[in-house]
Amino acid sequence: MNIDDLVSGLDDLDKLVTNLDPESTTAKPTKKPINPKYAELAELKYHWLYSARGGAWWHFDMESNDILENAFIMGINPVLKQFNAKIDCQNMTQTTSRGQRNIKRVDTLEGLNIRGIAGKYF
Repeated sequence: MNIDDLVSGLDDLDKLVTNLDPESTTAKPTKKPINPKYAELAELKYHWLYSARGGAWWHFDMESNDILENAFIMGINPVLKQFNAKIDCQNMTQTTSRGQRNIKRVDTLEGLNIRGIAGKYF
């Protein structure tokens, strides 16, 4: 490649850039539209879920979600009194008198099989 080819290539690039719509080159943060059945969960940065049968998940209620997120940040293992559930944030488990199940913390609900919130189906 010689200098003339390089300059010609730059001219072509300049034409391409000057013909672009300025609006299309501005990066705008967009939030993915949320599934309507998850509307009340839209403002949460992190979602706390507990396992259900068949590979599905239940979302903790809003109050429990806040408790779990704060406990996770502080590095403690809370007890959710309304469920009589001990949470182990390190091993990501929930233990009740009925047994133990997995929990998880996610930043999106996309691609997950969510049955509902705290035992209430969507």
